[in-house]
Amino acid sequence: MSAADLLEDSFPHATPAGYTLGCRGGHCPGREQHGMSCSEARTRYHGDWAFRRLVEQGATAVELGEFVAAQRAAEAASDRAGSVVARKPAPALRRKRVPKTGITRKRYTSAEMDRIRELNALGWNDTRIGAELGRPANSVRDRRVEMGLPTRPRVYARRGAA
Repeated sequence: MSAADLLEDSFPHATPAGYTLGCRGGHCPGREQHGMSCSEARTRYHGDWAFRRLVEQGATAVELGEFVAAQRAAEAASDRAGSVVARKPAPALRRKRVPKTGITRKRYTSAEMDRIRELNALGWNDTRIGAELGRPANSVRDRRVEMGLPTRPRVYARRGAA
């Protein structure tokens, strides 16, 4: 199809059929006559069910242009109405701020420190001592290191040993 064919009066500009027949540029006369180009009509045809129904019922370019103009006017009116009504802001979802405080550790009593010495001398590891005292193993380790007690080497069972 030549460019001269696109400018004939019988060409279906501002319709999806116009796009199919070759009118794909920004020079579409349907934009000035009916308010949309063939490309815009094709896009609307694929995305707007009401527009598609009109096209499939055989609506003319004039009827399609009026339909699109009515839709645009309705959208503009709803936008204006929406801007007049003050919308309530969404409630802020904020967590209550808790001030950061230093880690408070429960101090070991002298009886607990003596018990750590005894159990370490018996060969207990930090995890077992912590379970006995109700304390975390890393806390027991810190106390043991402060007291200068030796570290118990890990004892690994040999496979196959009877």
